[in-house]
Formats: sequence, C-alpha cells, structure tokens
Amino acid sequence: MGTGSWRLLAALLVSTGLLACDGTIDAPGGGTPLEPPVIGGGDDPPLCEGAACEDVPEEPVATSRIPRLTHTQWEKTVRDLFRLDAITGLARDFDPDAPAGSFSTNEGRLVMSAGLWQDYQRAAEQVAAMMTAPDQIARWAPGGSIQRDSLVAEFAPRAYRHPLTRDQSERLSTLFDEGARLYPELEPSIAGGRVVLEAILQAPRFVYRVEESLDGGDTTELDQYELASRLSYLLWGSMPDDALFAAAEAGELDENGLRFHAGRLYDDPRSSDMFEAFHLEHFDMSTWADVNKETEVFPDWREGLGDDMFAATQAFLDNIVRSNGTLRDMLLSRRAFVNEDLARVYGIEGISGDDLREVTLPESRAGILTRLSFLTYWSALRTPDPIHRGLFVNTNILCREVPPAPDITDLDLNFTGATNRERVASVTHEGSCASCHLTMINPPGFALESFDAIGAEQLVENGVPVDTLTTFGFEDGSQATVDGGVELSEAVAENPAAHRCYASNLLEFAFGRPVAGGDAPLIFRMAEGSRTGGFTVRDLIVELVTSRTFRLRTNQEGASE
Repeated sequence: MGTGSWRLLAALLVSTGLLACDGTIDAPGGGTPLEPPVIGGGDDPPLCEGAACEDVPEEPVATSRIPRLTHTQWEKTVRDLFRLDAITGLARDFDPDAPAGSFSTNEGRLVMSAGLWQDYQRAAEQVAAMMTAPDQIARWAPGGSIQRDSLVAEFAPRAYRHPLTRDQSERLSTLFDEGARLYPELEPSIAGGRVVLEAILQAPRFVYRVEESLDGGDTTELDQYELASRLSYLLWGSMPDDALFAAAEAGELDENGLRFHAGRLYDDPRSSDMFEAFHLEHFDMSTWADVNKETEVFPDWREGLGDDMFAATQAFLDNIVRSNGTLRDMLLSRRAFVNEDLARVYGIEGISGDDLREVTLPESRAGILTRLSFLTYWSALRTPDPIHRGLFVNTNILCREVPPAPDITDLDLNFTGATNRERVASVTHEGSCASCHLTMINPPGFALESFDAIGAEQLVENGVPVDTLTTFGFEDGSQATVDGGVELSEAVAENPAAHRCYASNLLEFAFGRPVAGGDAPLIFRMAEGSRTGGFTVRDLIVELVTSRTFRLRTNQEGASE
C-alpha cells in the first residue's frame, strides 16, 4: 500500500473514530475518553498484617484500564486470532519495551512510542496481506470466505475481545466498502477484508486490553468479556479461546465459572509459557546458561554444558507446574532431569545420551538450591561463591531487602584460610561487613559449600573436610541451624517469608503492577495456603482469579474524569 493510500486510510480511520490521534480511546457511544494508565501499588501501608488478614477482604487496587499488550502477547493474539500454527515473528522488530518494573508484564513499561505505533502499522499491513492471500482465507474467515457482514459480526468481536457497539459495526462496514477504492487492483471482497484487517490490527481495542466497565461506586464489577480477557492473558498470554468466549456470552464467569476455566486454562500446555516466563524472572534465571569453567580444573566441563544445566532446571520447574506441584516441591523435590553429562556431574550412573531423562537425585540434594545451573552460575571461575548464593536465597527466595554493600575500597582484603569458607569469612566477619554477612548473607552460602563451582558434590577441600554447618537468621527474627543444602532448603521451605515472597511475586506478575497495601489479605491467604494448606501452584492461580482484586476494579480513574 503506497504512502498516498496510507494517508487516505489514516484520515478515514480517524474520521470514523477507529483511531485516536490524541492518545485516548473513545468510550462507548462517544463518551468521555479513557485516561492514560494509572498504575497501582507502591508504598501504601498494608490493609492488615499476619493472621489479622485471615477474614479481611482485599481491596481492589488502581490499575490501568487500558494496559497495552506486551510484544509476546501481541504475537500470540495474532496467532490465535487467525488460527495460525505459529507466531509471525514480526514483533522481533518492534521497539523494545522500557526496562521499568521488576517484571516484563509491569504496565509501567508498556508505553506507546511513536516508533512502536509505526511498528504496529507496518505489522498490520503485513499480516493483512498475508491473511487475505487465497490459501489463508479459509483458516480464519467465518464461513471460509471474506464477507462484510460476517467479518464485522463474527471476526471483529474476537479481535476486540468484546461485542461491538452498533457504531463500531457501522464504522467497520463503511471501511470495508472503501476497500475497492484503496486497493483497486484487488477483487472487492479481498480489498475490503484487507483494509478492515489493517484497521482492526491497529485499533486501540486490539493492541490494548481495554476495560470500559465503570459503575458509580468505589469499585466496578468487570463485565464477562473483560474477565475472560483477564483470565486468558494471565494464563496464556493471549486472547480467550472459543469456550471462554462462549462462557462470557452466557454470563457463566461468576466465581465458580472463573474457578472452572482457570483450572482448564492452567491444565492446558499453553500455560507453560506463562510459568516459564514468571520463574525466569522470579528466580532471575535469564543468564544462568551463560557460564564457562576451566576444563583443566573441571574435567567434566564442556562447551554447552551450561545450556544443558539451564534446560534441566527449566524442565524441573515445568514438571512441578504440570504435575500439580507446590512451592515446597520447588525447594525440596529430588526429582530432576539429566542427560549423560549432567548425570556424571551429579554422580548418577546408568544414564546415556544427550536427551533429558527424569531421575531421582541423591539424598544430598533438594530442590532448586542444589541444582547444577544455580550452583554453577553463582560460583567463581574455580570456587563456589557463598556470598552470591546467600544473596540469592535472601532476595529471590525470601524477598528480603539486603542493604547495599559498604564502600570497601579502603579495606585490606587479606583472604586467609585453607578453605573457600575460611577465606570468605576472613574478610566479611569483621567491621562494617559483619552486620549483614554474619547471620544473613553468608550462612545460606556456607550451607551450600559442599557443591563446587560446577555443582558437583565436594566433601574435602585442600585436604580439609568441607564445613556446611551454619546458623541462618531470618527476617522475622527466627534462626535455623542447618548442616548442608538439604537442611537449608527445609528451613527455607518452613519459613513464611518464602511463601509470601512467591505469592507476592506471582500476584505482581499476574496483575502487571507492584504489590499494594490492599493486596495484603489475598497474599496472606495464598502464602498460608502454600505453607500450611498444601496449596499447589494451580491452587494459587485459582485463589488469584476468584479474588475481589481480579473480579473488580477501583473507580479511582473514573473520579478524575
């Protein structure tokens, strides 16, 4: 489509209200536009604390009513809208999202730049051209052919994830009829279909997840279609499927309906992508495969072994999700996936080949803290790194704030001792370092000293038995004396902070905003269910999607309109 045609199309789109040049989205019937994103969360005080939260309902938190699709969500939505077998790959060339927020789903980073808007325009043109090719039309078009009425009545509502108003339908119908003038070289129905697809794929109601419901009180019950979209984008990162659309149309997404469909979407393999992304960010795993060791020091090391270690940890976590496992399983299970080279490092015999196979690890191992990928990444070139291993336990497992390191440029770092533990202790157990290192940072790392720089078990170092006995002070004031990685993992799994950390991060990832004070009751229920009630990851998701926070939204934005 040439530049002149684009100008004509842009004028038509704006004049019909399908696009808004001022950055707003028209409300139904041409009412007050939706405002820019308002991101909830932050430093507001918790609604309640501890057991006092048990019978307190959570309060919905102010969030954006128009969160933009992430690039991954855009790809999956295009794939599912047109019933393709794979994503288009076009989003690889989109303007990258801003590196704001602790999770990739955080609404604060999903801005609309001028470059990204051009990317959407270009991608819309490419997808529309591809999907109006003769061999692709039957894949997605209602009835197997492009007809104006069915395109507007059946396809467009799926694209917008919501029934169309009469005004929206009329606008798209008018645009379809303009197709022959904009693409005179094409057969009229193909031309009309292409123009409508181009418009839909650029429409705010496609590239944003619009929530227009607004009551007169403090909170608003989301309508059925908005709930369907919240659920599908949470678990699949994509638009609702036909069954979820049907449930929304029938008004079945009450608390019981949400519970049923949350379980259905969770059980579908498509949810694996969501949990892989969450665990990658929650455990800060994105660079774990990027490791290298010296083969003269570690004969079992080879190029690519770091990739295998990382893949094995991902397989372990996915297996927990798929087998209805718990956070305790992530911290304590000896189930693992190994190939021949990984089995050799673990000390497991009888495994051959490059493919990963499920095994049971030796009794000296338990959960993610004793996996090769974690232990290898958090190591120096030749020795374990107890400081960073300990920091990981504190920050990524317990969500504990660790003060920044003091300025040590003027200190004499005189490492002394026969073992790695002794050398680390020699420079961290005195002075300004000691306050954090003695009971907080070093103990978890010291408990893991029996695993070397590639995660293999080592019981002796320089002729001296490795010492893994240590006392770890938790943030709540409790202490645990542990000896080795298994006892460390057990102590962590018993501490409420681990379950609160996982629940809080899961909520933040799912809702795309920082945790807020009104979330305290929901986080308490999730954390206590995980710690004492045997809640599986699936149970945690069901708790999320049946909560008031999921089903309602605050009208804070409405009050300022």
